[in-house]
Amino acid sequence: MALKYWFVFAAVLYARQWLSTTCEVQNTTLAEEDYDTGCGYNIVITKNKTLVVNCTMDCQPKMLMNESEPCLFNSSVPYDHMQPHHNYTCMEGICKNGTCVSPSNNITCWLPPPPVRYYPNETMVTSTIEPEA
Repeated sequence: MALKYWFVFAAVLYARQWLSTTCEVQNTTLAEEDYDTGCGYNIVITKNKTLVVNCTMDCQPKMLMNESEPCLFNSSVPYDHMQPHHNYTCMEGICKNGTCVSPSNNITCWLPPPPVRYYPNETMVTSTIEPEA
């Protein structure tokens, strides 16, 4: 009879140990250092496309967007003052050597909901800018 109780006791201990290791909840945080900062860029949205706000990405060293990437040349309100889902008058340009040039026509654009910072895939990067001495 004692052997039977010992066997049940051992089985319960084994089950408890197994459950405590497989069902353990990880205490993770969403600290900023948990994420790769990468080379991000800001955008505005139009009816048919996305416009990059600057033709360079924020990283060290700076990276250029692809040539002919649609960009925001000018807007009725400075980008830093734009509010999500409000319409603004924007001038579309294209990226040339890290600068938005050749404004075409006025179009309606708006800031997307947060987050408004995007991180490119490798096909959007063309070259680097040498750091200033």
